Amino acid sequence: MLINLSGNKLPIQTQEPLSWSENEHIKDFKNFISSYIEQEKNTTNEPTERLICGEDDREEVHDVDVNSSILSRATCHLAITFDDGTLAAGTGFFIAPRKVVTAGHCLYDKEKGYAKKIIVRPGLNRRSNGDIDPPFLGDFAGDIRVPENWEKHNDHNYDWGLITLAKEDLYDRAGKPSLQLWAATNDEIGDKLFTLWGYPDKCDFPNQCLFFSKKPEQIKEITPHIIYSKHDITSGNSGGPLVLNEDIKVLAICSHSYNNCDDGNGFTRITDNVKSTIENYNWP
Repeated sequence: MLINLSGNKLPIQTQEPLSWSENEHIKDFKNFISSYIEQEKNTTNEPTERLICGEDDREEVHDVDVNSSILSRATCHLAITFDDGTLAAGTGFFIAPRKVVTAGHCLYDKEKGYAKKIIVRPGLNRRSNGDIDPPFLGDFAGDIRVPENWEKHNDHNYDWGLITLAKEDLYDRAGKPSLQLWAATNDEIGDKLFTLWGYPDKCDFPNQCLFFSKKPEQIKEITPHIIYSKHDITSGNSGGPLVLNEDIKVLAICSHSYNNCDDGNGFTRITDNVKSTIENYNWP
């Protein structure tokens, strides 16, 4: 059964970021991060994800290009502006030429409203010399959707979302990277190891850099809709793919954290219904 979705077709932007130069993208990204950091300094709200369990063993990825791993090219930085003007940084990942999957709260927040502008940049990273590199440039989201149960009830069982790009150019530039949504059974998950990819606020300014968990972790607890694990997450990780170690199969989407490491962090599971809904949605 397909899941009912809510969302918006986003306003047509006057800019064409696919035609921007690399320097223009770097400048835009740094301006966004500067404003985002300033916003966070002026708010008393804690970020939605900030839980490190034990030693932080995440590893940064450098020097991404079209010959790099599919995971490094498919993982996207999201620069998000909500209806109320609030900024947020998150993670998404390609599963098809125009489809980028992320967390629901990256697209809709009951207080901030829907996102009104999102720039998607796959493979954004720091080169070995420390310079920011958007290797495939970036593009605006054209359409965003979340499950109605996320919009109406803030239900973490449904904390996932879908971004549709208006064009395939960005996917093509990145070497056509696609991750595979994996509606695994409990037995298929078993005691396998998994790795988390994303853009945590871990490095120096600009603080959103591409990381993956260096030491794969086993799943702590499996429920019908949420996977619990001790993978470290901090702000910016939202929407990142939890993948079968050294594979492109996505088990779950980084969603939320708890204050107690005994509980683990929460990842919204790819169920058969989630997989079918995402794969069958087409816009326009």
